[in-house]
Amino acid sequence: MSGADSDFDLSKALAELAKGEMTASALENHLSAIESQVDELLASFEKQAAAAVEATSVDETDPSQPETDQDQKVEPSNSPAK
Repeated sequence: MSGADSDFDLSKALAELAKGEMTASALENHLSAIESQVDELLASFEKQAAAAVEATSVDETDPSQPETDQDQKVEPSNSPAK
């Protein structure tokens, strides 16, 4: 192997390494963008869940709220009435 061949191989390896680094950087940027979107979705779901819990707790503690069929407890038909 001559000096020119080893210089070419080293040059080629460095070029491939640089290309790999650029690809890795692009992937990291893309993954960061996806992570941000997931964080936004989770925050949205948590906000909706908190609002639902708050609405449920208001219904349970506010006596002025009319009872719904769901609020009434129904005994199963195969058990004796209490």
